[in-house]
Amino acid sequence: MYLTMTEEKKLQNIIKELKSENSKLREELRIAQKAHAASSGNNNFIKELTLKTEEIRTQNEEIRAINEELVATNEALKESEEHLSQILDESVDAIIHSDKTGQIFYA
Repeated sequence: MYLTMTEEKKLQNIIKELKSENSKLREELRIAQKAHAASSGNNNFIKELTLKTEEIRTQNEEIRAINEELVATNEALKESEEHLSQILDESVDAIIHSDKTGQIFYA
Protein backbone atom coordinates (compact mmCIF):
# COMPACT_ATOMS: atom_id res chain seq x y z
CA MET A 1 0.00 0.00 0.00
CA TYR A 2 1.40 3.34 -1.02
CA LEU A 3 0.55 6.65 0.60
CA THR A 4 0.24 9.90 -1.17
CA MET A 5 2.25 12.85 0.06
CA THR A 6 -0.88 14.40 1.53
CA GLU A 7 -1.79 11.23 3.43
CA GLU A 8 1.77 10.86 4.70
CA LYS A 9 1.78 14.48 5.95
CA LYS A 10 -1.58 13.91 7.66
CA LEU A 11 -0.18 10.83 9.40
CA GLN A 12 2.96 12.71 10.42
CA ASN A 13 0.81 15.48 11.90
CA ILE A 14 -1.29 12.92 13.76
CA ILE A 15 1.90 11.33 15.10
CA LYS A 16 3.16 14.75 16.27
CA GLU A 17 -0.16 15.47 17.97
CA LEU A 18 -0.12 12.05 19.64
CA LYS A 19 3.48 12.57 20.81
CA SER A 20 2.53 15.97 22.17
CA GLU A 21 -0.52 14.52 23.93
CA ASN A 22 1.64 11.68 25.23
CA SER A 23 4.12 14.20 26.70
CA LYS A 24 1.29 16.13 28.35
CA LEU A 25 -0.16 12.94 29.82
CA ARG A 26 3.27 11.88 31.11
CA GLU A 27 3.70 15.28 32.78
CA GLU A 28 0.23 15.04 34.33
CA LEU A 29 1.06 11.53 35.53
CA ARG A 30 4.33 12.76 37.04
CA ILE A 31 2.48 15.57 38.82
CA ALA A 32 -0.20 13.16 40.05
CA GLN A 33 2.49 10.76 41.31
CA LYS A 34 4.20 13.60 43.19
CA ALA A 35 0.88 14.66 44.68
CA HIS A 36 0.16 11.07 45.68
CA ALA A 37 3.61 10.72 47.24
CA ALA A 38 3.09 13.96 49.15
CA SER A 39 -0.35 12.78 50.19
CA SER A 40 1.10 9.43 51.29
CA GLY A 41 3.78 11.31 53.19
CA ASN A 42 1.08 13.38 54.85
CA ASN A 43 -0.86 10.22 55.62
CA ASN A 44 2.24 8.70 57.21
CA PHE A 45 2.82 11.90 59.14
CA ILE A 46 -0.80 11.91 60.31
CA LYS A 47 -0.55 8.24 61.34
CA GLU A 48 2.69 8.92 63.22
CA LEU A 49 1.18 12.01 64.84
CA THR A 50 -1.88 10.00 65.88
CA LEU A 51 0.33 7.30 67.43
CA LYS A 52 2.40 9.89 69.31
CA THR A 53 -0.77 11.60 70.52
CA GLU A 54 -2.07 8.29 71.85
CA GLU A 55 1.27 7.63 73.59
CA ILE A 56 1.06 11.06 75.23
CA ARG A 57 -2.53 10.37 76.36
CA THR A 58 -1.44 7.07 77.88
CA GLN A 59 1.48 8.73 79.66
CA ASN A 60 -0.82 11.49 80.93
CA GLU A 61 -3.19 8.89 82.36
CA GLU A 62 -0.27 7.17 84.10
CA ILE A 63 0.92 10.53 85.49
CA ARG A 64 -2.61 11.33 86.75
CA ALA A 65 -2.78 7.93 88.48
CA ILE A 66 0.64 8.45 90.10
CA ASN A 67 -0.35 11.98 91.12
CA GLU A 68 -3.59 10.72 92.71
CA GLU A 69 -1.59 8.10 94.60
CA LEU A 70 0.87 10.76 95.81
CA VAL A 71 -1.97 13.03 96.94
CA ALA A 72 -3.58 10.13 98.85
CA THR A 73 -0.22 9.20 100.39
CA ASN A 74 0.43 12.82 101.44
CA GLU A 75 -3.03 13.04 103.00
CA ALA A 76 -2.45 9.77 104.88
CA LEU A 77 0.97 11.01 106.05
CA LYS A 78 -0.52 14.31 107.21
CA GLU A 79 -3.24 12.48 109.15
CA SER A 80 -0.63 10.19 110.67
CA GLU A 81 1.56 13.15 111.69
CA GLU A 82 -1.45 14.94 113.18
CA HIS A 83 -2.43 11.78 115.07
CA LEU A 84 1.13 11.34 116.41
CA SER A 85 1.28 15.00 117.36
CA GLN A 86 -2.03 14.70 119.19
CA ILE A 87 -0.83 11.60 121.09
CA LEU A 88 2.43 13.30 122.08
CA ASP A 89 0.73 16.56 123.09
CA GLU A 90 -1.96 14.84 125.18
CA SER A 91 0.34 12.29 126.82
CA VAL A 92 0.91 12.71 130.55
CA ASP A 93 4.06 10.63 130.33
CA ALA A 94 7.25 11.83 128.68
CA ILE A 95 7.81 10.33 125.25
CA ILE A 96 11.32 10.61 123.91
CA HIS A 97 12.61 9.46 120.54
CA SER A 98 16.36 9.07 120.20
CA ASP A 99 18.90 7.19 118.11
CA LYS A 100 21.55 4.69 119.27
CA THR A 101 23.95 7.46 120.24
CA GLY A 102 21.39 9.05 122.52
CA GLN A 103 20.62 12.00 120.28
CA ILE A 104 17.05 13.07 121.00
CA PHE A 105 14.82 13.70 117.98
CA TYR A 106 11.55 14.37 119.72
CA ALA A 107 10.68 15.04 123.33
